[in-house]
Amino acid sequence: MNIAVGQQDRDRDVRAIQAIARERGYRLMYLLTIGPQTYMPITAIAHEALSRDAVAVVAPSSHHFGEHVEALARAVTLETWAGTVKRVGWDPTR
Repeated sequence: MNIAVGQQDRDRDVRAIQAIARERGYRLMYLLTIGPQTYMPITAIAHEALSRDAVAVVAPSSHHFGEHVEALARAVTLETWAGTVKRVGWDPTR
């Protein structure tokens, strides 16, 4: 039963990601699934985005990033239903 619920959640999230990307004019190139067992998920997302030259990361909501939205925005623009969090440049003097 948990597997079915998890798959339903994933399918719903994928549909949301596709809709957000389409609405904002992005072409999806790669889908990264992060689960409870993913080691350092924000680092994994940032690494994948940078290594694939991604323009943005799309997720149904910023809740998918926990308290790390600002950290992830140092690497890539984030797109969610609620809006866009533009990538911010890293200032090594701060």
